[in-house]
Amino acid sequence: MKNVIFWLFLIFSIILQISLGQQFGFLTVALPLCLVTLVVFSAFLPTEQLLYMALVSGVMLDSASGRYFGLNISFLLFVVLFCKLVLRLGERTQTMAVVISMAALLVVLYNFLQFVSVFSIDHLSEIRTFGSQLLLQVGYSIAWAALVYLISASLTRSNLSFKKSRSWVLK
Repeated sequence: MKNVIFWLFLIFSIILQISLGQQFGFLTVALPLCLVTLVVFSAFLPTEQLLYMALVSGVMLDSASGRYFGLNISFLLFVVLFCKLVLRLGERTQTMAVVISMAALLVVLYNFLQFVSVFSIDHLSEIRTFGSQLLLQVGYSIAWAALVYLISASLTRSNLSFKKSRSWVLK
């Protein structure tokens, strides 16, 4: 049951990211909700399930965007493997601060890769706008990561299942 809820939340974040596009906040900022969601999920889910989630969300995002096909797929797969390596390296504690800081750093890397992939000499004048949008985007991503972390932590602590309980049976 928990896995179904995690998958539904990921699909919700994919739909929200695709539908919002560039129209979030008072500046036109595109939020990488799937990226942040996968970074937070890496603290709670096994690697195999995260790889499937990254593949599905990358395909959906690449098919919805008009950019290079495979950029989101490869980056999200890299993010999942990187996060699992960092969180499991030395058995670090998976606190909210570690996950949120990792999400913020990966959002900066993702935006840098997108800026460099479409860079031309005409974009030199837009570097200041890019920097202000990046700061706003990191702030929104930190808020989203905190929300997803709190939801995921409460889901992992709960005992949800489809199994019928036999409370009427005497032991």
